[in-house]
Amino acid sequence: GCRVKPARGFESLLLRHAMNPANYPEEKNLNDRSKLAIKLFHEIAQGARIHGWQISFLTGFAIDAHFGYLTKNHKDVDIIISKDEAKQLTTYLTTLGHTVFEVEDTKGECLKVDHADPERPSQALADLHYFWEEDGKVVIPLKGKKLVFSGSFSEMTESRKLLGEDITVLKPHYLLEEKKGWCEQVGLSQCREKPELYQADIDKITFLL
Repeated sequence: GCRVKPARGFESLLLRHAMNPANYPEEKNLNDRSKLAIKLFHEIAQGARIHGWQISFLTGFAIDAHFGYLTKNHKDVDIIISKDEAKQLTTYLTTLGHTVFEVEDTKGECLKVDHADPERPSQALADLHYFWEEDGKVVIPLKGKKLVFSGSFSEMTESRKLLGEDITVLKPHYLLEEKKGWCEQVGLSQCREKPELYQADIDKITFLL
């Protein structure tokens, strides 16, 4: 395939690989968990369109929506949605045969869809994060803390297309706020345990800015 010139001095093989869609398999060639996550992505996107829910996809699928193709296998789907509309989304997903549940450390803050790992009960194919706005800023609660953005939902989001779905995603600047916020404001353990995955997403988002 063609070689994409790295942006702003990024020279890593990872970044050049990520920016070239020829390096990525079609949907049918992804791993099994990714296929399940992608099926759920389609169902959530279609439900939001049909019912008019105000949701936005977060990092992972949101990053890929900006590129217009899958840049990696996806373990799960992350969205933000109001608590009231999450009830409607729960009914919709349950009707489709999914299991929607909560875990103790994020109860009242986040819903999870379909157990993904029997040995790790908090692992799910989707995280449905509640959000609200305070003083014109989006707030996402998690584990008793808050990820506070610098803008409102309408300021932070835009429409993109991924895998044939028209979806709402965070703009690149706010994807950077989200990614850093999970680590700096909420203190998620993944940031320390898997720094290479965290940095890979940061590099992709920076490329988009």
